[in-house]
Parts: sequence; structure tokens; C-alpha cells
Amino acid sequence: ALMAAGAEPTVVVGTKCSVFSDGNLQIGSPDLLVLEGDEYRRHVLEYQPTILVLNNIEYDHPDAFPDMQSYANMFRELIELVRDRGVIIFNADDDACAKVMESSLASLKERGVGVISVGRDKGLIRFSEPAVEDGLWVSRLKALESEYLEVRLRVPGEMNIRNAVMAVTAAVAYRDDANLGDIARALEEFPGCWRRFERLGTFNGADVFSDYGHHPTAIRETLKAA
Repeated sequence: ALMAAGAEPTVVVGTKCSVFSDGNLQIGSPDLLVLEGDEYRRHVLEYQPTILVLNNIEYDHPDAFPDMQSYANMFRELIELVRDRGVIIFNADDDACAKVMESSLASLKERGVGVISVGRDKGLIRFSEPAVEDGLWVSRLKALESEYLEVRLRVPGEMNIRNAVMAVTAAVAYRDDANLGDIARALEEFPGCWRRFERLGTFNGADVFSDYGHHPTAIRETLKAA
């Protein structure tokens, strides 16, 4: 989405992408870094983002966090690391995410940090229930009850629709003159990533997919997409 908006980010993610020149790495501008943060052992607290996207907060890594409270508190610390006059985009449909954000709103307002909620059922930015049309997953975005973009994806599942909406919102937060039509076309052309509902072929007439999902919610959402 950022590249379609005319930016040249350096990108580091946790899986290989065929659209990147170096697997999980895309070299771009030294002044713009897009990073998939890792909360394990609090590594993500080493960064000071200008734009932070929080997709969900669900207890994980019990070897590093003894309980949900300590896990959620780590995200509260991360939120406070967002730079003054930065932006936080969060999943309004995720109760834990919304609760963590609510506890931080006062301090964020004092620092001029913008907060944008995204969700299917609630949020400043909302997307319609996804439908499958001509083999593509389709959803319509609206802000303040006004529709402004249709998202069409080759990669399946509501979780990917949500990811796309978050990406669109982040791109516009970074560059408010972004061409939404260009972004929509780039999202529709995106082929997906390695081991993220990746189709490997067929065996005895059955489609075979590879997916990294190992957390119960990730497994459930992947099966729903199937």
C-alpha cells in the first residue's frame, strides 16, 4: 500500500514475499522503515514508531510473559513509545486491544498522537462483511458512514481483509494525498506470502496448502477462510 502511494519504504517482515527482492526484506529509503514487530521477550520495545498498527492483543509467549496482564502491559509500554504527533491504528473489534488503547488515550492526547480505530462492527474506519466475488475476497470501506473504497484480494479470509484495511489506513496516515485507486489495484494484485495460506498444489485431487498458523485463533481464522 505504501509503495502504491508513491513511497519507497525499507520493509522487514516475518516471512518471505515474492514481491520483495530479498525474501523477507525490501531495501528502499533509509528514512522510512516498515517493520513487523516481535513482542517476544519485549523486543518490540526497542523501537520508537511514528505510525503503530495494532492488529490484535491475545496472550502468547507464556515463557516470556507469566500472564495476560504482563503481556498487555508490554503493549501499553509500546504505545507510549510512539513519537509525539504520531499515529496509532488499532483493531476496534479486538476487546483486549481496545481496552489497552482506552487506558492510554489521555496520555496520547497530551502528546498529540492520533488514534484511528478500524473494525468490521465498530471503529472510525469500518469494512463490510467480506464476500467472495469471482474468486476474490471483497469488502467495502467507509469512514463516518461514507463509503470510500472497495478492497478486492486474491488472498483469502477476513483476517486478510482486516490487514488490508489497516495497510490502507497506515498508507494514508503517512501520505494523505495517496491515490486510493492505485492502492486498491496493488492490494488486488498482491499474491500473498510464504506459508500464509500458501497453495502448494494438489494431492490425490485435494488442494494442499501450507500455513504457519499455530495459535488457536490463527488456526480458526485460517480454517474459516478455507
